[in-house]
Amino acid sequence: MKFTNEAKIGILVVAVFVILGFLTWNTGGYSFVPDGYEIKVQFSDVQGLSKNAPVTLNGLEEGRVKDVSIIYGEIPQIQLTLWLKSEAKIPKGAKAYVRTMGFMGEKFIAIEMADSKEGFLPPGSIIVGEVPASMEKVLVQSESMAKNLTVITEEIRGHLQNNHDEIDEMIKGLHVTSKNLSSITTSINERLVVNSKYIDEMVSHLNATSSNFEEMSYDLKLNPWKLLYKERAKKAPKSAAKMEIQ
Repeated sequence: MKFTNEAKIGILVVAVFVILGFLTWNTGGYSFVPDGYEIKVQFSDVQGLSKNAPVTLNGLEEGRVKDVSIIYGEIPQIQLTLWLKSEAKIPKGAKAYVRTMGFMGEKFIAIEMADSKEGFLPPGSIIVGEVPASMEKVLVQSESMAKNLTVITEEIRGHLQNNHDEIDEMIKGLHVTSKNLSSITTSINERLVVNSKYIDEMVSHLNATSSNFEEMSYDLKLNPWKLLYKERAKKAPKSAAKMEIQ
C-alpha cells in the first residue's frame, strides 16, 4: 500500500503532536483528572447561581461549583457541592457568599478566610453560607420607607395647617419672652457695671474674712487652751460682782 506525499506529511504531523503531548504531560506532571477535594455550602437563596460557577478564595479562583441540589426540611436549603484544588486550604470559621462578577452579572461563590488558629476544614465539611440583601429587597424596602415618609410629611403638614393660629401665637410669645430676657440681661449687666466697685470691695472683705477665719482655726488647733481661757475671762466679772454685793 503506497501513501501519497500528503498522507505521509499528515501522519508525520500527527506523530509529532502525539510525542509533544506525551512529553509535556510526563515532564509537567499533568493529569486529566486534577487533584482536589469537595466541600459543601448551604444557602437559603443562591440568587440564580448555577453549576460550574467559579469559586474564589479571598479573591483568587481556586475551584468551581460541581453540583447544585435542594435539601428539603423545615427550612429548605440550597446545597452547593464545591470542588477545590488540593492546594487550596480553607481555615475553620471561613464564610461563603454569593457574589456578582463584572457587568454581565455572572454569579460566583466567594469564600473569605477567617483569622483562625483551629486548623483547616477537612474534605466533605459543610459551611453555612450568608446571603446578602438582594437589590430587589433593597428597592422594596426603600419604596416602603419612601411611602412612610410621605405619610408622615402629610400628617405634619395637616397639623401645621390646622393649628397655624396657635403656632403663630406661640412664636409671638417666644419672641416677647426673648425680648424680656434680653432686657433683664441688659439691666443686670448695667447694675454690675454701676456697682462693680462695691462688688469688688465685698469680694475683698469676704476674702479677708475667710483668711482671718482660717488663721483663727489654725491658731485654735495649735492652742486649744485658748478656748478655756476665754471662758474663764468671761466668768470673772460675774464673780467680782458677787463679792461686791457681799
